[in-house]
This record gives sequence, C-alpha cells and structure tokens, in this order.
Amino acid sequence: MGVFNTIIKIVKNKHFLSLMNNVVMSGLTLLTFRDMAATLSKSEFGIWLLFMASLTLAETIRTMSVFTPLIKYIAGSPKIKQDQYSGAGWWVFFMVTVALIFIDLLVLLIWGKFMNAEYTLFLHWFPIIFMVTLPTNFAYAQLQAEEKFSSILFLRILNNGLFLLLVIVGINLLKGGVDNIFYAYILSWSICSIICLLMKWAPVSTIIKSTRESFLEIFNMAKYAMVTGVSSNLLRSSDTFIINHLMGPQMVAVYRAPEKILELIELPIRTIAGTAIPEMARELNTGSKDQMARVMFRYVGILTLILIPTIIISYIFAPFIMVIIAGKGYISSAGLLRIFLIYALLLPLDRFLGITLEVLGKANLTLYKVLVMLAVNVLGDVFCIYHFGTINSVAGNSFAMVVVGLIFGHFMLKRYLNFSYSYIWIETSKVISHVSNKIFKKSPSSL
Repeated sequence: MGVFNTIIKIVKNKHFLSLMNNVVMSGLTLLTFRDMAATLSKSEFGIWLLFMASLTLAETIRTMSVFTPLIKYIAGSPKIKQDQYSGAGWWVFFMVTVALIFIDLLVLLIWGKFMNAEYTLFLHWFPIIFMVTLPTNFAYAQLQAEEKFSSILFLRILNNGLFLLLVIVGINLLKGGVDNIFYAYILSWSICSIICLLMKWAPVSTIIKSTRESFLEIFNMAKYAMVTGVSSNLLRSSDTFIINHLMGPQMVAVYRAPEKILELIELPIRTIAGTAIPEMARELNTGSKDQMARVMFRYVGILTLILIPTIIISYIFAPFIMVIIAGKGYISSAGLLRIFLIYALLLPLDRFLGITLEVLGKANLTLYKVLVMLAVNVLGDVFCIYHFGTINSVAGNSFAMVVVGLIFGHFMLKRYLNFSYSYIWIETSKVISHVSNKIFKKSPSSL
C-alpha cells in the first residue's frame, strides 16, 4: 500500500502533471508532424507550416492577453474576485479576437490580391479558426490559473489526439491534401470548445460579473504580456516567414523539420523553468539574492547535464533521427539539425537569464533582450540568404542570435545581481553528490 500511495501522490503532483502536459502535447504534435511530412508534398507541408506559424503568432497575442494576468490575479483570490477577473479576462479576450479578425479581413480586402497564395490562404481560413478555438484557449488559461492540471492534461490529450486521428483519416485514408488538414483542425477544436463550455472550464457566465477595476487590472497587465509574448514567438517564427518569402514553402518544410527536434530538446527546459520560478521568487522575497542566483545556476547546470548526452547522441545519429521524424525525404536536413544541436547547449543559460530578470521585477529588460535577439535574427537571416544563399547559413545565424542574447542578458543581470558562473559547477556538484549519496547509501546491517 505504501508504494501504491507514493505512486498516487506522484501522479497527483502538480509538477508531474505539468511535465505530462508538455510531454503529451509534444508527443502527439510530433506524431501529427511525422504523418504530414511523410504524406504531403514538401510544398503542401511548407504551406501548412507557414499557416501554423502565422496562426501561432496571432494566438500568442490573444492568449498572452489573459494567460499571465489570470494566473496572477485569480491564484489565491476569493471566489467572488476570481469570477470578476475571469469575466474581465473574457472581455479582453473578445476584444483582442475581434480586433485581429477585423485586421485580417481589412488586409484581405485591401491587399489580398497582391499577396502570395500562402498568405491569402491564411487570411481566408483565419476568422473561422480563430473563433472556434476561442473557448478552448480561454479554458487553458483559466484552468492554469486555477491549477487544475489534470483537466488541462485531459484537454490536451483530447485536443491533440483528436486532431491526429482526423489528420490520419483525412490525408491517409481519404487521400486528401492540405484542405483536409484545415477541416480536421476546425473539427477537432470545435469539439474541444463545446466540451469546455459544457464543463464550464471556459466559464462564460462570469462575463456579467466583471467590474471596471478588474477589467483595468487585467487589461493593463495584458498590454505588456502581449508584447513580450509576440516578441518571443517571432524569435522562432521570423525564420519561417523570411525563408518562405525569399526561398519558398518547400524550404520552410526543410528548415522546420529539424527544428521539431530542437523543440523536443527544449521540453525539459520549459518544464523545469516552470517549477524554478516560484523557488527563485521565494529566495528573493526572503532577502537572499545570492541564494536566488545559486538556485538559478543550479538549474542551468542540471539542465545542461541532461542535454549533453542527448545532444551528443542526436548529433551522431542526425540522419537516422530525421528519417524517423520526417521521413527519407528530409534526410538532407541532418546538417541543419547538427547546427541546431550545437547552440542547444546554450539554451538553459539563455532561458534562465531572462527568467531571473523577470523574477527581479525587470520584465522590461527581458523584453529588450528579446527585441535585440529578434533584430539580430531578422537582419542576419536576410543577410545570410542574400549573401550565402543556403538554408544552413540561416541556422548558423540562429546560433549568433543566442550568443548575442547571452551577452546582453549577462550585462543586464549583472546590474542587479552579483553572481559568479562558478555557481554552475558548485551547485550542480552539490546535486550530484546528494543524488549519489541517496543511490549508493548502504542500509544498516541486520544483526
């Protein structure tokens, strides 16, 4: 019974559920990606990837308008206040949705006939997709604020699993093209949105409970959250837009395939970062900046140790991995994958420099850091494509972008926190020693 109770306790732990959310979402997304890559032509696949990059950018604007504000204001508040903030979140969510759909229709009406077919495709599909995804995406923010991680896990499995199933039916059994993927996407999200409304995970009834004060609190925080979220999203998606514009959708597919591996490698970074922030904030609130710095570098060291063997193995077997992930048609992307893997080792430090600035209340500096990296990425991509004309040079520019981000983040953090990079070795050694003692600890001899 003791072992069973321990397992139940682990499964119910919010950190475990948060990890499972990331694992399930990444796993099902990867399976869907693999099926599309193996079935669609590179041109069709590139069009879908470009569409998703554009949709994700728009969705980031909308989601960030309520995600962080709802978590901040709902957590720990009495039920009456929670409903007020939830209702205010709905108003902000609706406003952003209507504004983006209006911009979409305006662009389509004025410039649609002058744009590439890939972008007009996005503009045509965007309004209906943005509407059917509204309840589900609000539910994700609401459930996260209420720390109902098991419900989020169920919703992610349903959402991504249903889409995968419909994609398999649409393009494998019915032999359809990219249009069938759009139908599958709309249907899967529509079903999830109906369930969210029925289960009251997206509590529409709270709209009437919103107050002027709660609306202004959510709205004022949303402004900064949206800018930071969009800038972070563009760090990755700007490559997609520039490559499509200058090299075509086929090269988008070639470039995005190895990036999918990088997203899997970033999975432990995203998961651990989510649990590290409260611990770092707690140390800061108790007046121990040095201890907060040590916590930061402990996680940087642990994550780097986790990544090293993964990166080495992935580097050696890059062609084989590309065949598994995207099919034989993408084996030429192995060189790109190796470039991504080289700078992946720098990602834990880059991520935690930004996190630490936010914990210190310097979110504006995190935004500046992201904007500097974005400028390097955009200008560097254009230069590399025009000067070298190869997709590998674009990946190499991503390495330069991360290095610039590290340098900028280092100098910004040094202004407010005294730290030494030796903390990485010191704190990581403590963790290794602690774990080793637990593993090799000898039980007392029975007499």
